[in-house]
Amino acid sequence: MSRTRFHTVLRTLIGGSVVMSLAAACGDDAVSTPTSTTAITTTPTTAPTTTPETTPTTAPTTVPETTMPATTAPPTTAAPTTVAPTTVVPTTTPPTTVPVVEPVVAVWPAAEVVFDTPEEAASDFIEQVFGVEPLIGEFMQGDGRSGEIEVLSPLDDDDPATTRPTGVILFMRQLGADDGWFVLSATSEGVTIDVPEFGDEVTAGDLTVDGLGRGFEGTVVVRALIPADPPEVLDFEITATDWTTPVPYTATLDLSATSPGDVVTIVAVGDTGIAATGEFAATAVVVG
Repeated sequence: MSRTRFHTVLRTLIGGSVVMSLAAACGDDAVSTPTSTTAITTTPTTAPTTTPETTPTTAPTTVPETTMPATTAPPTTAAPTTVAPTTVVPTTTPPTTVPVVEPVVAVWPAAEVVFDTPEEAASDFIEQVFGVEPLIGEFMQGDGRSGEIEVLSPLDDDDPATTRPTGVILFMRQLGADDGWFVLSATSEGVTIDVPEFGDEVTAGDLTVDGLGRGFEGTVVVRALIPADPPEVLDFEITATDWTTPVPYTATLDLSATSPGDVVTIVAVGDTGIAATGEFAATAVVVG
């Protein structure tokens, strides 16, 4: 229905209602004449305007969570400052080479005496210890620092030029700081010294000497002496043996006059008297 028509119908309905109301009133009270007519004001009913809910056409803006990538800063690796070690070249003092000096333990001479040749040392030994003119053979070279010399004996006392071997061998060696020549020991077939042995340490007291021996009139003379010029005889003993066959002998010598460190020469001679160079043996010991 159009809006114009609707207004027309509405006015008709309102007008009819007013006439009907007036007729009814007249029928009920004819003598009452209303002094006034009250117009009914009709307020048109206006349908409420319903504002539909406006659905937002704009979709909510979803701000995505911004994930910032972790800033991975590579660790700053500072290269260590390598300080090259200061190499101090040590002042190398070449070691002082001290020559190895063998202790002087020998039958003859004393440690402080220096002989330049083995012949000199051997001749001095014979002359000083036995009191006779030294007669020796040629030096027989061993290694570079040692060798042997045979002791000789006169064949005719009236002619020293004629000699015969005694069978006694002197063992020679260079010793000491000055490389002097020394008589280390002496051996022979007719007389030996078995006890003590060369270089043994002994006490400043009685010393027992054992060995084999033969000698003129069946005796062996055993002596202890300190190498010196002249030699210092400490003690001696004459023991009985055999004329021709070496037999055991024993002698006891007194070394009480010695001091620690002394080198003592032991000599056993198969002949009578001190001044003789028959068969003999010699060794050296050290007083402890």
